[in-house]
Amino acid sequence: MDQIPFLIFRTDKHNAEFAQWRTATGETAIAIFQDKPKAAQFLELASLGKDWQVFQPALPLLHSIFQSMLQSGVKWAVLDPDAQSAKSLFNLQEVVEAAKSWISQKS
Repeated sequence: MDQIPFLIFRTDKHNAEFAQWRTATGETAIAIFQDKPKAAQFLELASLGKDWQVFQPALPLLHSIFQSMLQSGVKWAVLDPDAQSAKSLFNLQEVVEAAKSWISQKS
């Protein structure tokens, strides 16, 4: 992915929660979106409440979010999910490792 994706989140008692999606095998994946309209469409489709927001984090924050998701047991990210399918499925560990390498090269 060449651009930084959009995420959907809410805060609950000072903790961030990110929109997730179930894979065909029943595993949980963090939902990521190529653009803001696709994220907004997912918000509407999933009937998420008004406390959910769309945002595009800076790369270091995105990397941190992905690391936190891994630590909480989420192993996948899905691109542009809808009710039945997603455009792509990414191994979150591989994404984190690739981003770590990319970030260190930019520093």
